[in-house]
Amino acid sequence: MYGTIAKLKLKEGKLKDLKKHMDVELRDIPGIEDIYVFRMDEDASDMYMVVVFSNQDAYIKYAESEKSNRQFLKLMKLLEAEPEWHDGDLIFKRNFK
Repeated sequence: MYGTIAKLKLKEGKLKDLKKHMDVELRDIPGIEDIYVFRMDEDASDMYMVVVFSNQDAYIKYAESEKSNRQFLKLMKLLEAEPEWHDGDLIFKRNFK
């Protein structure tokens, strides 16, 4: 598995819009496994998004796609600044369900 962790700085009053964006825009992406968005206790405008893909090739194909670019431009309307992206291999995952 492979993916990205992004630090986001959300504009004030845009939480509902961010949730809708994640739900609508990130559907039906080949290879996507999971998406998590965390809101930080210290500053509610600080978010961390974790996106997990089945493999690096699926991630790169999506990241380089026109669809990804369109979604990014929509996301930027909700943010104070560009996200900080950190890509890498998922080396451990365990479900406790």
